Amino acid sequence: MRIFRFVVCLMLEISFQSVHAQEDSLLLKESEFMLTEVMQENLEMQSEASGADDEDYSELFENLVYFKNHRLNMNAAGKEDLQELGLLNPIQINALLEHIHINGPLLSVYELQSIDHFDIQTIRALLPYVRVTIREPNTRWNLKELIKNTSQQFELRYARILETQKAYTPIDAGSSNSDSRFIGSPDQILASYRLSISNITSIGFSGRKDPGERFSISQAGKGFDFYSMHLFIHTKGIIKALALGDYAMSFGQGLVAWSGLALSKTADACIVERTGAGLKPYTSSSKTRNLRGGGMTLQLGLLQVTAFYSYKLLDATVSDTSIGGKIMTVRTIQTTGIHATSSELLSANTLPEETAGGHLALSLHRIVLGITAMQTRFGADVEPKPVPYNLFEFRGKELMNAGADYNLVIRNLNFFGEGALSKDQGKHPNTAFLQGVLVAADPRMSFTILYRNYSPAYHSFFSNAFSEGGKTSNEQGIYWGLILKPRSQINISAFYDFVSYPWLKYRVDAPVTGNDLFAKISWNPDKRTEIYLFFRRKLSALDPPAADDPNEINFPLPGIQTNYRLNIMTQPSAVINLKTRVELIRKTDSVQSLEQGFLLSASFRIKLRKLPFSFTGSYTIFDTPSGNTRIYAYEQGVPGTYSIPSYSGRGSRFTSLIQTKSFRKIQVSLSFTRTFYDDRQVIGAGTLYQINGRHESEVRCNLRVKF
Repeated sequence: MRIFRFVVCLMLEISFQSVHAQEDSLLLKESEFMLTEVMQENLEMQSEASGADDEDYSELFENLVYFKNHRLNMNAAGKEDLQELGLLNPIQINALLEHIHINGPLLSVYELQSIDHFDIQTIRALLPYVRVTIREPNTRWNLKELIKNTSQQFELRYARILETQKAYTPIDAGSSNSDSRFIGSPDQILASYRLSISNITSIGFSGRKDPGERFSISQAGKGFDFYSMHLFIHTKGIIKALALGDYAMSFGQGLVAWSGLALSKTADACIVERTGAGLKPYTSSSKTRNLRGGGMTLQLGLLQVTAFYSYKLLDATVSDTSIGGKIMTVRTIQTTGIHATSSELLSANTLPEETAGGHLALSLHRIVLGITAMQTRFGADVEPKPVPYNLFEFRGKELMNAGADYNLVIRNLNFFGEGALSKDQGKHPNTAFLQGVLVAADPRMSFTILYRNYSPAYHSFFSNAFSEGGKTSNEQGIYWGLILKPRSQINISAFYDFVSYPWLKYRVDAPVTGNDLFAKISWNPDKRTEIYLFFRRKLSALDPPAADDPNEINFPLPGIQTNYRLNIMTQPSAVINLKTRVELIRKTDSVQSLEQGFLLSASFRIKLRKLPFSFTGSYTIFDTPSGNTRIYAYEQGVPGTYSIPSYSGRGSRFTSLIQTKSFRKIQVSLSFTRTFYDDRQVIGAGTLYQINGRHESEVRCNLRVKF
């Protein structure tokens, strides 16, 4: 039997490599982690949904970066290891583990082709991150082995807008507005150090200064505006995880406890399920998504027990203080983490937040059951602005949350869901519910259905579940996703999402409904070429422009946005990659006026074998009437950053990036970007970021030292 399997695996490998051997070898020799086209597209959709251009997405790909340098042995990997990889759904994971259990260890990675629900695209996606070794080396560590598997990395990142912005010019004569200028320099600086001992221990330190913030190393200064430190220990024993300092946590489907980032709607239409990673070290440069304190996870047979505690100071707008100066009430909690103006400094670290909670998980053969509970307590009352759309917002000092989640796999069906409760002080509990199913009907077809119902009064300060509006409250909807693979070179992804909002929202003065239709067809004529067509149509509703009469009732009117895209990526030789993209956008706003725009982009990447550097460049032409029709497009940035700028107006953008190969474990990267506008003489008019000119330039530098 084993000889027969060996022969079959050999034939599969020969057939697989006969067409793609040369191209695969080129990919596997690439030591640097690079985002695939689908990953880039997913980030663009995430940026459009959140409206953020400069979000730190590094935590979304941290696991893949690790497995790029420490490939996962699929014969020794357990269910949690495969989940952590993030490239397989629960149906594929169960099929793989069952295959190994029945037939013994894999003889080759190409044996995956003989397992149900594994196709060529999935195997290609796995290749850079996995390996197959029948005999795993001895896992008992001694001091010599620990030292051998210890790595250290220091990174220094710098960025700056070269043109002078209004916020950094002398204050106007006679002006009494202290917020009319920034208090610091336009430099952005990030410094970080991390020590890793195999996959057991991580110790990290980082400091960050954003543009406009003060940086001072004098006796009165504190240096960086934000500091982060962590100690994280991960073992296979009873103490599975120990986190001290800054850390992140994610459980269930994110209705109760999910402090990090997570993707919602993506170009992978069937990937909507969350896979909670539990406790993780906090390595992001974001200033607001961390927990600060400690947590521990114990593995007691089939039961996993986690407890965590956090105490930190939040930025908040103070609305009332006592005679002695104690803060009694805050109006809003700030989430930008930026302290560049006098008022932002006054709001900094004003609201104590204390969080404690835990999670229980029972893992059986095909089902995982979980329970999460947590309490959040503030040092002052939170009282949002008394406007109609804020009627159900959180008020008070304390919030209790509890939830139950599950994941069940039955043959080719994967059921998942979570139900949650939240209770404010003196109020009745409010609910949030999410239920989904993934059906792998055939290796060439899978579909998913997800239903969610989030009460307008449900609150959780650490929730990040699947949603359209970015919050797990005041939303009901049902999502259908479909993946078709009629041929090995063709992939079709589509979804339709219907959503309703039972209560008012900002700029929406009535309950409304909306929908989102997406379709994409990808064609890979060979391993060097990928072509895809993209269509998306979103219907939403907004209030019309404000009327002169403030007492007039606004009735939201529908608006439709439609995007069309053609993307071509090719690798004509072993040293160059080319990419071309054309995108059209049409949008009718709340008064049915039509706006149309387009974006045309071309980029390349050259990596010569005999030269110690690689060069990346792109040129983009865009013409969109306003910010309502802005287009998000990914561009290659310095290592560790993921740049997704939004394009609005009429102009062009040029980007260049030079990266040196690791020379004695030192890597230097330098990028320069300049954006030209043809439709204006002033950029950012009327804001602190105003530039008196038609172009904006930015330089970014990154130094990475490994030892």
